[in-house]
Amino acid sequence: MARPKSLPDDQIRVTVRLPQTLVDALTGPTRRYRQTSPGHLSAAVRQALHHYLACPELQQAEAEAQAIADVQAAAAAQAVADWLREVEAKEAAREARRQAR
Repeated sequence: MARPKSLPDDQIRVTVRLPQTLVDALTGPTRRYRQTSPGHLSAAVRQALHHYLACPELQQAEAEAQAIADVQAAAAAQAVADWLREVEAKEAAREARRQAR
């Protein structure tokens, strides 16, 4: 199959390696009936990318995942701060005992 010599100004060419299981999932049932052409696979990849970028459910899931990560990071930071306060309190108690001697 011959490649076009130039692309429209608003497009770029990307070459990727895909595992066969992903190719099978992208091309779906058409793969059973005939060999999938590179053009058909390209169209399937473009359609999947367009759906991924436009799908509000995926964007919502990504936002929820980010919110969970933010909460986990805040909890971890709070745990570290609590631990540091505890260490500082123990150190202050040790210092007070030393000075009382």
